[in-house]
Amino acid sequence: MVPCWKPRSDIVRVVTAPPRRKGASMITFKQQRQLRAMCLSEEGIRWFSVNAESIEDGWARCPRGDWLLRVAGSCSGPAMSPLRRALAGVLVEMARSDPDPRPWVNDALTTASRFACGEIDDESLMQVAARRATAGFRLSQAEQGHCTDSQIFAHQAVLAATACGAWIAGLDGLRATECLGADLVRQFVPTCPDIDVGVSYWLTAC
Repeated sequence: MVPCWKPRSDIVRVVTAPPRRKGASMITFKQQRQLRAMCLSEEGIRWFSVNAESIEDGWARCPRGDWLLRVAGSCSGPAMSPLRRALAGVLVEMARSDPDPRPWVNDALTTASRFACGEIDDESLMQVAARRATAGFRLSQAEQGHCTDSQIFAHQAVLAATACGAWIAGLDGLRATECLGADLVRQFVPTCPDIDVGVSYWLTAC
């Protein structure tokens, strides 16, 4: 499925990496602190530190979708933002890679897909959808003793619209976010979000 959400250059801007210094291979100490503020795993922080001169530089080459989701989710900004729409699109695609027949999952994915495509601008509607998805998620968890990755993706896709700054933490530990790869994230979010602005909002929202 080809994503219909297209990032707007005035919202998600390209940040040009500084000229490469001879022998340089570490991101700045400030950006290491920013990655820790986002609660990126130590493994992810080490990858950026060794393989990139900046978070923006590493965005295009990072091999792990879960790390990019953590960075982008931490910079997703206020409810109903364009970046949140992009991330909802990513999560819908992840959920649909392993279809789940439960009605609440289908309803959540349909709503999240419409949100990602810009068809829904009503925040209250997305809040209602999030409550319904949460109820379905909890019921599935109670019945199964756990939730599948597709159920988690469907739930988080709806939460992406309006949930507080820590919503992306619900994806931590999912093997599928790693296996499905970073290319899918970059398909929806081709350039690195503004890290300084994103982290500042993230810390305030949390």
